[in-house]
Amino acid sequence: MSSSSSEEVPLAKLVAARSSDGTPAAKKPKVIPANADSDSDSDDVPLAARMAKMPVPASPQAASSTKKSSKLSKKSLKQIHSGTSSGRSEKLKKIKQQKIKKERKANKVAKAGAKPTARKAGSGIKSKIKRNAANGKGKKAVEGNGKKVMWTTLHHHGVLFPPEYTPHGVKMLYDNKAVDLTPAQEEVMTAYAMMRETDYLKKPTFVKNAWNAMKTVLGKNHVIKSLDKCDFTPIWEWHLAEKEKKKQMTKEEKKKVKEEKDAAEAKYKFCQVDDRREQVGNFRVEPPGLFRGRGEHPKMGMWKRRVYPEEVTINIGEDAEVPECPVPGHRWGRVQHDHTVTWLACWNDPINVRDLKYVFLAANSQFKAESDLAKYEKARKLKDYIEKIRKDYMKGLKSKDKVKRQMACAIYLIDRLALRAGHEKDEDEADTVGCCTLKVDNVEFLDVGDDGKHEVKFDFLGKDSIRYENVAEIHELVYSNMKDFSLKTIDGKRAKRPEDLLFDGMSATDINQLFKCYMLGLS
Repeated sequence: MSSSSSEEVPLAKLVAARSSDGTPAAKKPKVIPANADSDSDSDDVPLAARMAKMPVPASPQAASSTKKSSKLSKKSLKQIHSGTSSGRSEKLKKIKQQKIKKERKANKVAKAGAKPTARKAGSGIKSKIKRNAANGKGKKAVEGNGKKVMWTTLHHHGVLFPPEYTPHGVKMLYDNKAVDLTPAQEEVMTAYAMMRETDYLKKPTFVKNAWNAMKTVLGKNHVIKSLDKCDFTPIWEWHLAEKEKKKQMTKEEKKKVKEEKDAAEAKYKFCQVDDRREQVGNFRVEPPGLFRGRGEHPKMGMWKRRVYPEEVTINIGEDAEVPECPVPGHRWGRVQHDHTVTWLACWNDPINVRDLKYVFLAANSQFKAESDLAKYEKARKLKDYIEKIRKDYMKGLKSKDKVKRQMACAIYLIDRLALRAGHEKDEDEADTVGCCTLKVDNVEFLDVGDDGKHEVKFDFLGKDSIRYENVAEIHELVYSNMKDFSLKTIDGKRAKRPEDLLFDGMSATDINQLFKCYMLGLS
């Protein structure tokens, strides 16, 4: 930019602007171009003086100087656009910020392999789900909490409750005398009487817990004070008679009963998930009765009370009609619209109150198929890491650190014998065992024979209290390490007892954390 406004005015006009005697003509108001410097006042300078100040033809050095000046001008302009110079424009700054936001959004969409969509009104979960559905994102969409959206619309009819107890009026005997019972008392006594020919009445834990349930429903002032004096024979004979009546029913009568039952359950068997009809899994609420459990469960024999609608949470779509409560005079405890879960209803387990009972879709549902596919895909990816894991745990068998040797042995058993990891159990849970919770008396080290085989006999209750009994040949280092672990505690202060943990220096949680170092999601 020039330092004088006169360089942009023709020479003829400058000469005409002077009087014939060379004196300046009358001054006119000074007009400063928009791009002129504010301190330019060369209109008052004589022409000769201004001609002397005019630039001469540029030399090579001057040319380079001009280029530098041009670069500085461009740089200054760039600073203005970026908002770093003192003369930055708020409008330009706002335009650039909007441009950056658009570019970032476009980059995110490009990475996700989707097209950018116009934002709709509303920022709630429902609006997000509708936008995701419109864009075909489906299960890939996520809510604000980072969880996957599993469905857009969900319609179902809730759960089916067992019928209320109908008293039969048959009196039991106590000390050879007939006893009157209320319907609630009769229900518990009848449930116990019907167990007469089962092995449960031979289990002390079952009998003890069942008697405690009876005392609770009978109350302190009831005539029945001891289980030994109770005679349930009349109720048992009534039960056998009822079974015989059902056997004597004609084919038509049985068919009619079945049709009535199917008609009552028909609407609960299926639900509508988005645009597909899915079969519901276990839609029935369990009836009350004496808890049996699996294996030697410490709570077997406890009374499993009746579940009422007020304890049930219904999960359904916002646009769906809330299912009618099938029990007259009651209502659902809660209705929610959680699109990130696949269960239809849930309630607290009457026996294990910390656990929840869920109603899921059947095993042939799309959700189940996708879950199984994800598991198989994870197993397929494991092939790229398994050799590294095996190499490391074989190396760990020789470690000086006893904890590392225990973890190496546990991973070896999980890998070679396909044992479940196993987690510690609470006192009120069944005492089942996994690899990491093996006790000293669950393992027997067989003598090494002439064939040089190192064999170990495993004997414990596994998942669902199913007995696992197996003699397995294992690596020599695993054999020697496990035998060493069975002798003393990890601190070496005392000898181990039969009920002590074999791997007392680690847990399944430690192994899970180690596996995640190899492969994301591996456990």
